[in-house]
Amino acid sequence: MKRRIVSILAALALCLGLLPGTAWAAEGDAGPVTITDNDGQSVTLVAGKYYVINDGDSGGGVTEQADAPAGKAYLTYADGVLTVFGSRGYVYICGKMTLSGDLKVAGDPTAQNNVNLTLTRTGDSGPTLSLNGHTLTLEKVVYFEVLSDDQPAVDGGTIRFTKLFGNSIISINSENANAVSGDLAVEKAQMVMIGGVLPVFQSLDVKECDGVGISPDSNNATELSSVIDKITIDRPISLSVYGKYVDGAEPIKIEGVMTTDGKIWAEGWGFDSGTHFIDSSVTTPTAYRVGDGWAFYTPGAEGTPAKLTLDGASYNGTINIQQADSVQLELKGENEVTKLGAAALTLTGNGSFTGIFSSETSFTNNFTGTLNAVVECPARTYTVYGDRSTSDFSARGVTCSERTPLTITNGATLTVPEDNPVTIIDLEGLKNHGTIVNEGEITISSDSLGTPNLGTIVNNGGVTIYPTVDITGEEMSAFIKGMGLSGTGTVTVEKTDAGGNKVTENYTNGGLKLLDPPGTDGKLDLSNADTEDTSNWDTQGYKWTDVKKDTDDNITSGTLTIAEGFNATSVTLPDAAVTIVTEGESCIGELAPGGGSGPQKTELTFAGPGVLTVNERINLAGGAGNAITVDEGATVEARNGIYVGVTGEDSVTVNGTLTVQREESSAISAGKVEVGNSGVLEASGKCGVELHGVATGGTLSFSNLFTVAGNGRFTADCSDYNVRVQSSGDFPEGTTAEGAISLGEDFLPLDCELKLDTTKRQINLVKTGTDEIYTGPITIHQRHTWDEAVWANDGDTHWHPCIFEGCDKRNSEAAHTPGEDYGSDNDEHWQICTVCGSETGRTPHSSAGDYGYDETSHWQECVCGRKLDSEEAHTLGEEYMFDSDEHWRICTVCSCETGRAAHIYDDSSDTECGGCGYVRTISSGGSGGSGPSTYPVNIEETEHGKISARPSRTSRGTRVTLTVTPDEGYVTSALTVTDKNGETLALTEAGGGKYTFVMPSGSVSIRAEFGRIAGGYEDCPKDSTCPIWAFTDADATAWYHDGVHYCLENGLMNGFGGGVFGPEKPVTRAQLVQILHNREGRPPVNYLTQFEDVPGGAWYAGAVRWAASEGVVSGYSSDKFGPDDNITREQLAVMLWRFAGSPEAAGGLEFTDVDAVSDYALEAMRWAAENGIIYGKTGGVLDPQGSATRAEAAAMLMRFLTK
Repeated sequence: MKRRIVSILAALALCLGLLPGTAWAAEGDAGPVTITDNDGQSVTLVAGKYYVINDGDSGGGVTEQADAPAGKAYLTYADGVLTVFGSRGYVYICGKMTLSGDLKVAGDPTAQNNVNLTLTRTGDSGPTLSLNGHTLTLEKVVYFEVLSDDQPAVDGGTIRFTKLFGNSIISINSENANAVSGDLAVEKAQMVMIGGVLPVFQSLDVKECDGVGISPDSNNATELSSVIDKITIDRPISLSVYGKYVDGAEPIKIEGVMTTDGKIWAEGWGFDSGTHFIDSSVTTPTAYRVGDGWAFYTPGAEGTPAKLTLDGASYNGTINIQQADSVQLELKGENEVTKLGAAALTLTGNGSFTGIFSSETSFTNNFTGTLNAVVECPARTYTVYGDRSTSDFSARGVTCSERTPLTITNGATLTVPEDNPVTIIDLEGLKNHGTIVNEGEITISSDSLGTPNLGTIVNNGGVTIYPTVDITGEEMSAFIKGMGLSGTGTVTVEKTDAGGNKVTENYTNGGLKLLDPPGTDGKLDLSNADTEDTSNWDTQGYKWTDVKKDTDDNITSGTLTIAEGFNATSVTLPDAAVTIVTEGESCIGELAPGGGSGPQKTELTFAGPGVLTVNERINLAGGAGNAITVDEGATVEARNGIYVGVTGEDSVTVNGTLTVQREESSAISAGKVEVGNSGVLEASGKCGVELHGVATGGTLSFSNLFTVAGNGRFTADCSDYNVRVQSSGDFPEGTTAEGAISLGEDFLPLDCELKLDTTKRQINLVKTGTDEIYTGPITIHQRHTWDEAVWANDGDTHWHPCIFEGCDKRNSEAAHTPGEDYGSDNDEHWQICTVCGSETGRTPHSSAGDYGYDETSHWQECVCGRKLDSEEAHTLGEEYMFDSDEHWRICTVCSCETGRAAHIYDDSSDTECGGCGYVRTISSGGSGGSGPSTYPVNIEETEHGKISARPSRTSRGTRVTLTVTPDEGYVTSALTVTDKNGETLALTEAGGGKYTFVMPSGSVSIRAEFGRIAGGYEDCPKDSTCPIWAFTDADATAWYHDGVHYCLENGLMNGFGGGVFGPEKPVTRAQLVQILHNREGRPPVNYLTQFEDVPGGAWYAGAVRWAASEGVVSGYSSDKFGPDDNITREQLAVMLWRFAGSPEAAGGLEFTDVDAVSDYALEAMRWAAENGIIYGKTGGVLDPQGSATRAEAAAMLMRFLTK
């Protein structure tokens, strides 16, 4: 009874929670539930009845009645849901509960308290809770207890809470029997407590639980440990296994954390904030609860580093490992730790980490997951991975110099906020391979301002340069331009002139030196300038001319001309027709037309060839006659949007180029927007163009509010909408979407249409056939510009796309043309379209009844050539095939010839072969014989080369080898073999100018063509004299010309026959080794190959033996070479590097995917990149694991061999 009392006390100690009432329903297949009292009387619960819970003294069980009892605990049942009603939340059911389907047990949905439910019984009629393999779900039940005496408490099945919360407990206890008689699964419990006679349970599957406590009726260490072997978990949990209490003896206990590999770790104190030290006092493997995750620490030993594994850890503080000189840090799941420090760190795993690493001596990154981290190693030397801010690792900013560099890795982004600057003492101190986004201040102080190499910097704040050497304005402009800055910020230069005076100069991000701003504060106020003024043209770069006034002396028009470098904090214009003529790149902070707020008749026109940037919103909110026009040839960047009054004829007309962006609201808000024949309007940010209609004759009109004419173009990339018409009231009768957004037939993308929404009083661009607003990139225009160099494609067709982003119109669309060769993976194969180069016809592998084979075995083969089953030894036919020199047999399964060998004679006078029975004729002229029919191999006459065949006459099924030798200055351009019916036979390239085919029944004809080689690839005119010209699938003007020309000219590569070279086909490892072997003159190597997958008779066997003996190749392992595997770019580089003698490389690899280079290939790739043998691809990638094509291999061979 001791355990029962403990369990009841635990239940009474719970703090009850509050859950809202819910409508319940069983999740699985529901079935009746039966409750049997201690006397064996059973009641099956049905819907519509109430069941009073009887106490144990009266036999327990339940009693059915028609009405809900008052003041007593009772049950109801309906549709697989058992609802428990108890006046205080504690309910005890004395009896056996039997499930015949899944059951949900729910607390009273109207009560504030959750339920504590106990099932208990006595007797020998089976378990207290008979799940019968079903699932019992607990909803609004926080404590669930099942007790028994001489029988198991529960049989096999699943018990789970609907969610894990702080006091959800499952307690199962049997006094004198196994607690569970079958396999039990428990889910989403804060604590699971099980006690009983060994083995306690058959198996226990724990999912999404925090802790497990087991109390076996034993005090034997071996028996206690055996309990753990029956537990499986999905994540680490706190585990306690308590031995039976024995008077006078210390009970054996197993306490700690159980991990998914079954290991028990000592449990350390959990930590949530502050600094936690793992020091020399930690001498055993210890697990720590860290937020919602875990930290597992294994102390180091002599020669072995300590190991810390973070698994879903979240810690607002510092973890400092002082126990070991070296720590291996493994990351699993999502981890966030403010700072983690150790003397030396090696990072492994594939999870994620956000935080700071601090290491005194070294940091090694072997991690393959996601890092948003800063590495400090050594002190004040930082390396940035992922997305971080300087405020994440420094309170007052970051200073970088040659001694304390700041490195931003490939793909990483470092943000500089307003209050946390970056100071660059010398340019070598910044190694930026990613992106810096400056929202605050970057300061550069250096005595050397040569060509900057600062990477990508988006400057939305300020960059201040303090040159310590004398430098001219032109030199500073070139330096700033070389920085490659983008963004909305500016550059300030603080220097000292020849007289010792401090001088401040302002520049744009592009390096344009700005003029002195007007006035003392950079503000230019022309709102009441009723006379012309040209006095400031030479100094401040502006003039005010063409001023006109009405009879009341009010300004009606004027022209503001601004020079290149004009720089004003604000410009205020009169409420009139004003033209701003921009002669060069210029900048205005705030443009306030119309004399300030509320303009009534401002007609603002932008003209001139220069680019004008306006940083603040252009606001013409006011009267009914305001308008903005961008003339043809003018360019305006409105970086914070445009707002034009919406109560009348308020419009924006674009005949030049207008770029508008705004993050808070619409980029343009106006009555209507017109993009003219030469206009380009680009909008980005949160919302695009919002139109409100125009007043015509006192009536608001919604006709032709958004138009794009002729060659005009509208491009947008907005997150909420790109174009919208919004009315403040109901639309006038007759309003249509097509009338308001009036576009030609071909302007909208294929997946975009117009839709009028009367409820929201909107007209929107939506996805075709839906109500989904069209967001993201879109281009609206009519006259498309097709990119003839690019093929877009889908599964069935290809086409030339329009060059404008967001336009999905198609040109020259046609079905794919599958090539002859196949690509494949483990499940499917496909062909490559000969026009666009995309995959087409992806199909699962299947056998066509064809077999592949080698000397000893065969296998079923897909049409694509992939093996579909394991290899089987040949089944040899009884009869021999033979010719005058050799004999062989035919496999009865795959029909290949195998076991070819020379005839066997006892002596020179013996006439009968001892192997096959072939009889030869011996005469003074030699020997002859009888056998099967043989047929001639006829070689047609040709020029500029020779062809030989071995054998020159043979029987059906014999493999014939052709050797093709072009004359000097020529290359094989075509090779065909046809049978007696004129059908072309398949040729197999064997390397070194050799090709093979299988002899049919009847004679064959061999025809070859040879093309002349031009004087050399450097001087090749790329016409019909080029060796590439002879191949129908190769382009003499393509990028690969030099490499392919060189390899053809030097006999390193040949075509496949039939005028095919295959520049885009992959190169196998065997082919590359054969090329290098040919280059060396094919030296013989007289020993057996070490590789089991290189047959002795294979065409490439000699080359592989040579390459292995020279150290050029080492294979995947001691016995596997992979001759038919496509060679990767890094494997090709390694072979060439070893062929060159493994020279040492001095440089590094500056590519975005350098982490993808295998460790064994790193030095070779550095050497190949340093010596110009391998180049990167589009996007700055090296693609080390990509397959090398024949064209790429030719280019690398040419670069290597001509160095």
